Amino acid sequence: MLQLDNLYNSWKNKTRSKVRWKMAGDMPSRMDWLVEHFSNLESITEFGHYQGCSTAVWLKCRPKRLVTVDYANHLPQEEYQNIAKEVGVDLSIIIEDDLKVAIEPADLIFIDTMHTEDHTYEELIRHGDKAKKYIVFHDVNPNRFETQKGINKWLETNNNWKIFYHDINDCGLLVLERDNEKR
Repeated sequence: MLQLDNLYNSWKNKTRSKVRWKMAGDMPSRMDWLVEHFSNLESITEFGHYQGCSTAVWLKCRPKRLVTVDYANHLPQEEYQNIAKEVGVDLSIIIEDDLKVAIEPADLIFIDTMHTEDHTYEELIRHGDKAKKYIVFHDVNPNRFETQKGINKWLETNNNWKIFYHDINDCGLLVLERDNEKR
């Protein structure tokens, strides 16, 4: 557990070396909230791990299975695999365009990729039905990103989701929760 705590705290406290901190955005300030709300899940799929900040969050949540997908390999895979093994998380790291992969259903899908309306909409068309409980989006501030437009477009025909949490502070965060009464 010590390795996981060190990894998590190095992101949260912004002490991790060789990181493009601007690219992490406000994620370090959101880490504890995410862990507090999503540590009871069995499976998480992440689109957009980039340098690994959000991956550290999902490892800290300790799901049984964590799948992380990104089109480029900036993640120190060996370090993350070792930590996952230490805490009993089955971690799969996939280097591929998230629009080209097929995923298994997961309790939570996290999306932090291209931040465009079209890409976000296509991700939701392809993967949205695989989320059993939550879809979490980072970078939804409409003054900075187009992510929200793609989400809104998808929600027009997928009304079985409700907003669990939403803010547009800094980069912004949106959590959709499946509304089982509308399934």
